[in-house]
Amino acid sequence: MMTVEELQKYAKDTLDEVKTQLVADNDFFPQIYMVKGDTLSLFAFDPDWMNSGLAKSALFGAVKRMAKETQAEAVICVTDGWGIKHSSEQEKRLREDEDYRAEYQRIADEEGLPEAAAAGFGELWEAIIVTVQSPLYQILMTQNYQRKGKDDKTFSHWGEFKGLNTNIGKLKGRILFFDEA
Repeated sequence: MMTVEELQKYAKDTLDEVKTQLVADNDFFPQIYMVKGDTLSLFAFDPDWMNSGLAKSALFGAVKRMAKETQAEAVICVTDGWGIKHSSEQEKRLREDEDYRAEYQRIADEEGLPEAAAAGFGELWEAIIVTVQSPLYQILMTQNYQRKGKDDKTFSHWGEFKGLNTNIGKLKGRILFFDEA
């Protein structure tokens, strides 16, 4: 079984590799790695797949089957995505005002985070998202960036991670943010 430290190292190394690719190419393709022993198997896929619920379901369904069949020790998924930075006042309203929180969640879920930001729920940012999963842990690591080569080199947490987040199968342990372990 892989340790938290090993999973964190995979997360950092993968993020560093993607940042190098971004500097060289100003773009990257989403990637999935299967880890078994000292072997990393890479699967790159079309970024448009992440914009289609049906395509995502098919892709991550296949990843789950491959992880099970190959008895992968970990699965690493690297994508990009949107996040919203809330002001302290917005954070407070999200915690305390059920109607405000429900409206934010509705817009974010049905229309997307860019629309939620446009509706005044916070500042939109784009991030590289690295998820490293083992049967016991899931490490989530994000770094803000802009495709124009501007990288603010700050880390933030994907605190309300939703989506197809158990690529290795049912999570038996707990989700850790990168600085918790």
